[in-house]
Amino acid sequence: MIRLSSSLKARLILANTLIALAASDDFFEKVQTLWQAWFSRIFVTVVIIVVWEFLIKRPQRQAPSSQAEAIPSSIPKKQKIQQHRSKLLDQLEQEQEKYRSLQRVEDDQNQEENITDVKENEKKIDLSLQNDKKNSKETDTRKLSSETPSSSASPRIPHPIQATTNAHPGMQGFAHWYEVETSLFRIYTLGRSDGVQVTPPYAPHSYRGKVSVFLHVTNKTNSTLNIFWVDWKGKHIHKGALLPNNVWTQYTWIDHPWIFEDADTQTPYLYYIPYQVIPTTHEVPTINSEGTGQHKFSIMPSKRPPYYVSIDEKVMPFPAQSNFHTPLLGITWTLQHMSRMAMIPEDPSIDTLQKYLTNIINHPGEPKYRQLRIRSTKFAPIWQSPMRGLLLAVGFVEQGAYAELGCAQFPLSRDRVQEVAVLSHLVNQWRKKES
Repeated sequence: MIRLSSSLKARLILANTLIALAASDDFFEKVQTLWQAWFSRIFVTVVIIVVWEFLIKRPQRQAPSSQAEAIPSSIPKKQKIQQHRSKLLDQLEQEQEKYRSLQRVEDDQNQEENITDVKENEKKIDLSLQNDKKNSKETDTRKLSSETPSSSASPRIPHPIQATTNAHPGMQGFAHWYEVETSLFRIYTLGRSDGVQVTPPYAPHSYRGKVSVFLHVTNKTNSTLNIFWVDWKGKHIHKGALLPNNVWTQYTWIDHPWIFEDADTQTPYLYYIPYQVIPTTHEVPTINSEGTGQHKFSIMPSKRPPYYVSIDEKVMPFPAQSNFHTPLLGITWTLQHMSRMAMIPEDPSIDTLQKYLTNIINHPGEPKYRQLRIRSTKFAPIWQSPMRGLLLAVGFVEQGAYAELGCAQFPLSRDRVQEVAVLSHLVNQWRKKES
């Protein structure tokens, strides 16, 4: 509309100029001058208008569809991206529908399986109820038929005793416990003559001592022994020579290592470390005349090859396997050790121990009295005290979570029952003496 109005204005202006010229006297002269001045301009404008109207504007109006068809060619990328996205969304929707359908099928199958499991469990429960009813009926009939219940029936043991014989297992269990118990006070390591390398006790050097101990060593061998002290830096300091059948005494400190070796061959015979002063008792005193705790032992010719020497000690004999052959020897030493460790006769765990022993004596054919759970509140204080040595001496064996005596297939033999009875008697005597 704006372009058409401009052309009309030009025409009106031209018409007004022609009318004004015709009214004047020198019309023809002015026409000529105007023709010369304005003809070229008017002709150019007319040509421009004609070209604009017929060559540019009309083709645009007549072919709008062709332009509309040409528009997508100018922006093909956006439409392609949109088409690709729509395809991906369609694929996702299809996959989701497939997954949902599969889930429905699986849910249906699980429901069917659960239903079958529930039915099977119901059948099992019904069968168990029927069996319980039958068992209850049988027990009722047995109770009615018998006037008194049978005393020989024993409850079922959850973990049967592992031993298959009632023979005494030996003193190996007691010896192992004894070596661990006495190593808290002192340790001996003997040299070997068979070429096997001996590892010295774990004490690479002396430590700052706070507790003194008096050493009293007797040489009962035929060789002269050189004595060395391991100092703070781990060096061997010569402290003297011990002739045969002579005694050597020395004040030392706890955790100070000592070495005894042959003076002629420089062969180590004994590594010795005092770890703790041995408490004294009336029967076996362990203090000297000055009131200092002492370790007293003798170095003797070897009784057990391939060792060079053996140790003779009255308080804590070494080794256990050479000194404790019978249960009575193990029981006697353990009772002395209970006194040494200041156990009181009024300890309730001693009463519990006597109850266990009495049940075994009175019921030798009942395995439940010979299988004791180690972690039980009543038995644990016994097993974690020196009283463990008493039970190991009479033949108790640690099997997993239980301490067991004898086997479950046969009653305990007379000899084994006699050993348990002797143990109970000696414990009573110990309580009277200590009280």
